[in-house]
Amino acid sequence: MTRFDKKYKYEQKLAEAKSLFAKGKVTKAEKILRECFGYFDDEHLISNKLDTITNLINLYIKLEDFERVDSFIIEYESESKEHKIEIPLEIFHNLGKYFSKKGDVKRSIAYYEKAVLNKDPLQAAKSHFSLGQQLQRIGQFDCAARAFIISRDIFLKYNRSDLSINPFQALTAMLMKLRGGSIPIDLNLMEFVLENSTFPKSPNLAKTYINVGLIFQITENYQKAIYYLKKAIEISVEIKNNDTLFHAYLNLGFVYITLSKYPEAKNNIEKALNYFRKKKNTEFVAKAYNGLALIYKESGELDISFSFINKSIEISKEIIDFELHLRNNEILADLYKKKKEFEKSFLVYIQILKIYKKSFDRSDLLGLKQIFREQFSRILSILKNLNALLNSQDLTIQSEVLEDVKDDAVNICRTGVSKEILEDSEKIQLKEQVIELIAFINNIDKEKLENTIIAEISKNIESYQVEKITPSKIREFLLQIPDPIIRYNFLVKVLSRVPSYYYTMQSMYEKLKEITEKLPFDDDDEIIFGVLSETWNKSQNFWAYISDRSISHYANTEIMKIHQLLKFLSKVQDNKNYYVLFLDDVIGSGRQFIKYYRKDFEARLDKYQVLNKKNIQFYLIAGIISKEALEYISKKSILKVGSIKYDKIIKNKDKAFYEKNWEKKEDLSKLKDFLRENDPDNWDGWKKELEKEKGMEYLVILEWRTPNNTIGILWNKTAKTKPLFPR
Repeated sequence: MTRFDKKYKYEQKLAEAKSLFAKGKVTKAEKILRECFGYFDDEHLISNKLDTITNLINLYIKLEDFERVDSFIIEYESESKEHKIEIPLEIFHNLGKYFSKKGDVKRSIAYYEKAVLNKDPLQAAKSHFSLGQQLQRIGQFDCAARAFIISRDIFLKYNRSDLSINPFQALTAMLMKLRGGSIPIDLNLMEFVLENSTFPKSPNLAKTYINVGLIFQITENYQKAIYYLKKAIEISVEIKNNDTLFHAYLNLGFVYITLSKYPEAKNNIEKALNYFRKKKNTEFVAKAYNGLALIYKESGELDISFSFINKSIEISKEIIDFELHLRNNEILADLYKKKKEFEKSFLVYIQILKIYKKSFDRSDLLGLKQIFREQFSRILSILKNLNALLNSQDLTIQSEVLEDVKDDAVNICRTGVSKEILEDSEKIQLKEQVIELIAFINNIDKEKLENTIIAEISKNIESYQVEKITPSKIREFLLQIPDPIIRYNFLVKVLSRVPSYYYTMQSMYEKLKEITEKLPFDDDDEIIFGVLSETWNKSQNFWAYISDRSISHYANTEIMKIHQLLKFLSKVQDNKNYYVLFLDDVIGSGRQFIKYYRKDFEARLDKYQVLNKKNIQFYLIAGIISKEALEYISKKSILKVGSIKYDKIIKNKDKAFYEKNWEKKEDLSKLKDFLRENDPDNWDGWKKELEKEKGMEYLVILEWRTPNNTIGILWNKTAKTKPLFPR
């Protein structure tokens, strides 16, 4: 037999081995592949040898023989490198899968990142999906979300909606678990894809509808939550999948509880309970009991509620479900409070703190960030309840228990603050509650507590318009409020939060620069800045940066010449990208920006037909913007939400008089009455039309100038008060 005939014979054997492997006849395939490998290796037939190794790697991945996979990977990489042969991208997907099973997530990710470059779009989409799963395992949720979205979109593009539902379901499950977190959820796009794609009716589609329903519940859009959970029920009935059907019923019940529709809630949860009891699924039985306990608690039937919550607690003892244990204890603590058994309520709240502390002790930094991101408001609520009980009730609690709760609270606070997990405003709120708890337990008087908070404010706001903001200056300012209770509440609930919204000229410049540098332009793209605030005339660093980075820039005094900019843009060629960046420090309602936009910009856009040019992008960049302004500007201008970038967004919870920050609403009312009497026009921020408008209630302080949408007592001089940060 000639060498050529022998080569042909082994090529046929290799083809036979591939066919056997495809049919699942692994043992026979392995024997032939090993024989082929020996021949091709001896004869130095590199291409055939590498083809054989590829099939051996895939075979041993299937057999989970990690040792042999490793040895053949080394062999393959050595041969391909020596002979300068590119490794086929298909093998990278299988290697990613192999290292995932082996538990080596980093190497799995490295191979999937190569596999996504496959020119076969469907193979690339599968690799993007697998990459997303691995990134999710190591907590890179933003990157995982992008990988899932790319996978979903490729499958949809090539009319494979049957495959696209898998990454879509994974994406929605991750977002639901994270409660949004740092990943911006484009709910409109999510809905558009769901409503305009023909997905095959399957358990995964039902799960996706459940996840989307839960995301809408988290974002407090309850009608859409109900709509998608009902869609999940409809599909589950059609495909006869009881697991997804009764999961949907259970979750729908909890949405109805939120809406105080207790008969509907009870009906749905009882359906789920009956099913899960038959299936002996203790986790979901416990969740159903938890829901029924909540319904009866809110309906005032406390004894029945006690019965259900005790059943849930008993069943869930062996279940590792952090959220369920928290919800059970929260309901139990509230039930004891409603029955005026305050000491028992206090002890249950302590137990909740211990649940958090245990979870912190066994979490790495990534896990801690996730817990605090999801649970901060609840941790704060537990501390507030402990403080409220200590302050309003004559409790008989053993000193060892009090010392224990003090230690737990301090540890939680230290974890949140020292690990740079929380935002500044959250750190202040957490410290405030822990300090108050410690103050009560240690019998420290309120004056010492006030001094602690004042020192913290002074430390974080060192100066304003050159003047030092010393503790004595803050104390002098506070003493203008004659009523000690109102003064204390103003300090603790309002003034203590101001450092979170304080910027020096340098810190504002650095934030705007940081935001600008994250925009998607390349070095050869052209940038034009429109600077909307005269503030920046004072910053040499700012103007040096703008001058160096842009081909042109307009200061506030020149902004009326905007038609010159638009005329220039109308003539640019298509071979280069242009970015027009409008910069401002603080945007309140957004009306001033829209007024300028309509007067000097909108009409000229049509005249010069700039919007027809795809190589021109417009952005608005701000240090601080309100949620109202973000929505208003995106509706009234060409700048959509994605084109408006900012360092901080002011939501309702960030405002000075946000009601949920106050346990006693009468304390808030008294403070508002005092401020309104002191400064009727500006007490909650400047208003153009006093009778029609509500102030923005900002707590923003800029080192060089306090915005007039900040509450009046901080910047406006009146007959009774001298401001701490005068304009």
